[in-house]
Amino acid sequence: MSTQDTISTAWTKVADSIDKLQRRIAECETLDDLINRLLEAELPLDSKEDLSVIYQFYGNREPTCLVRAGKPVPAEERDSKTMTDFVQSQVITDITNDPNHRRLYLEDAASCQDAGLGNYANALIVPMRVDEYKNIGVFVIHSTQPKRYHEQWLHDIFDRYSDRVAFFIRNFIRRQRNRIFEKVRNDLFSKAEQYNTESEILAAVVENMRGWYRAERIYMLLAKPLDPTGYVLACDNNQVSQDFQFADPIDAARLQELAGSPAMLEQLQQEDGRIVVTQAECEAQGIQSDCQSWAGAALRLADGRCLGYVILHNPQTEYAYEFGESSFLSNIANFTALLLADFQQRQQNRMIRSINTYDDEPQELLSSVHQQLSHLLKTKDLAFYELNRVKIELQPLSSSRYPLTHDA
Repeated sequence: MSTQDTISTAWTKVADSIDKLQRRIAECETLDDLINRLLEAELPLDSKEDLSVIYQFYGNREPTCLVRAGKPVPAEERDSKTMTDFVQSQVITDITNDPNHRRLYLEDAASCQDAGLGNYANALIVPMRVDEYKNIGVFVIHSTQPKRYHEQWLHDIFDRYSDRVAFFIRNFIRRQRNRIFEKVRNDLFSKAEQYNTESEILAAVVENMRGWYRAERIYMLLAKPLDPTGYVLACDNNQVSQDFQFADPIDAARLQELAGSPAMLEQLQQEDGRIVVTQAECEAQGIQSDCQSWAGAALRLADGRCLGYVILHNPQTEYAYEFGESSFLSNIANFTALLLADFQQRQQNRMIRSINTYDDEPQELLSSVHQQLSHLLKTKDLAFYELNRVKIELQPLSSSRYPLTHDA
């Protein structure tokens, strides 16, 4: 077979493999399922053992080995010491974290040794690119035989294939994330009437968010009903305050450290979430200096009311979020707002029922209403004043235009 025929056949097989993977991706329930489908592809390799796959999705700083020498790595072993030649290779980490970095060919054992891949005589490192600013890992095509995988057409094939795989992984992660959100939403809604306080609601939401946002600091700011420009810090770095309703509003400087400039807060009320992906951009918005990536969304109801904001700070890495993250976070925020609004409505209904059915002394009624209104209005400064007697004197009004008497 001529070289041209070999190249043409290789491209055809890779294109077929991409089509099959795209058709079967809907069957994948886990990332491991997707990796197994990936390994079924017909790639121009001397052996499947010449392929390893390193993965680093949004929000993660350190890479993870998914495929080692053609075999899937069990989840419990992906960060173990047996993977150190890959996950601790500075070259692989640099390529993964630099969206402008293109493929790299290590042509001999000395180059591989310098790159931390001392077991191989040559290696081709190809980034898996998504979006314009993010790689989510690399393909490492390696061999113990000298001068393998050096041909330009092979590099082009693996470039194309790795990018398509990155696209499939990103879409799979998005679909998985949406499944998680639907499950959490349905679970929390089914328990809505069991919550006794707003703190319990927020704690349940944050606990579920932590399953997805493991590296993040989660903040929730809630507006004071009697002071729409003031916000209390209901959740501070993943910890929900039990008595946040009665906390004083945070000052303007702290608000900007958490949520950015006043202009950005105003924009959040109109947008379906927003992301900031570099430390320099965060600093330009006045966000606290150790925040590498930022995401936020308004707790917005269908009638347009904004109850507050949910904010994420990632202190570990820039480009921690992809473009779809803002919509996902906005869904969480809107769902949380709905839970809070439902709880507040039930509080109001309970208060009205208690007033209508109260048989005790007026002072006890006032005390009960005072307590419930304080929680509803999130204030400890509520005061009732009793009017013992009201005297109203009605005086007739006279007007030259509208006389009180009418002469026939």
